[in-house]
Amino acid sequence: MTPIASPEARATPDALVDYDPARLDDLVPMWRASFEQGVGIVDPHPLAEQRDYFLTRVLPRCDVKLAVRGDELVGFVAANHESVAQLYVRVGCQRQGVGSRMLDWAKSRNPWERTCWPACKRGR
Repeated sequence: MTPIASPEARATPDALVDYDPARLDDLVPMWRASFEQGVGIVDPHPLAEQRDYFLTRVLPRCDVKLAVRGDELVGFVAANHESVAQLYVRVGCQRQGVGSRMLDWAKSRNPWERTCWPACKRGR
């Protein structure tokens, strides 16, 4: 289990920026490592297949934002008007507010935020 960072160590990303194709070669391995750590398995698919999935399935259906701290890609979120399809934070950058900031962006732009999230917070 990853320890919770102290308040002094917590930092939010410098920016949430639109997807930049120049960052794809960093995004895919970061996504894979975050997934494998979170789920606790080794993904058997080649990185090239995951890259293709991102380009053919995620990008056409979602708006993608990158969480960037300085020059480092620390996470990404892919969301559309119905849901959050992907949200991953770089291993070593988790529990620092990165995921919360990306989720806040997704919630703020979607109509379901007004209907789903209040119900979820109340426990249905």
